[in-house]
Amino acid sequence: MASKKTDSEKTSAFKKEIRELLDSGLKASKKGLRKASKAISEFGDVSVIKIDITKFKVKLEKKYVELGKLCSTILIDRKTTSVTKKTEGVEELIAEIEKLKKKISDEEKKLKEKSKSKSGKSAASDKTVVALPAKKTAAKSKADKKTASKTEKKSESKKTEPKKTASKKTSPQK
Repeated sequence: MASKKTDSEKTSAFKKEIRELLDSGLKASKKGLRKASKAISEFGDVSVIKIDITKFKVKLEKKYVELGKLCSTILIDRKTTSVTKKTEGVEELIAEIEKLKKKISDEEKKLKEKSKSKSGKSAASDKTVVALPAKKTAAKSKADKKTASKTEKKSESKKTEPKKTASKKTSPQK
């Protein structure tokens, strides 16, 4: 009877240990998923900011082209000798250019803040576990050496073969 009791105790202890392992695995999985979702969210935010910066830069370039065309029209077609900020059309374009520059500057500041806060958080709070590669066994390393020596021999023979055929073609035979 005593052996049955110890067997049931062993079984319940084993069940308890398995349950604890599963619970700890579940907790670790939840924690990992939370970190992954935060990282994805931060990556998305940074990507949106970068897209906005690019969009504003493209608009800025278009405004510069528009300003250049306007100045060209004023100077060449209208035969005016000078263009100032107060010239009709120029003032509005310059104001739009300044607004776009401000937007680009603001977005770049946001991007810097995001990258600073991201790097500060990740360095302090993340403990990354890195899986190391398995050690090569003696049999594996011998096999790798054999394969390497075979490929070296093949490449050497390929290198010398064309030289032989070339010398046969060029040297006269009697």
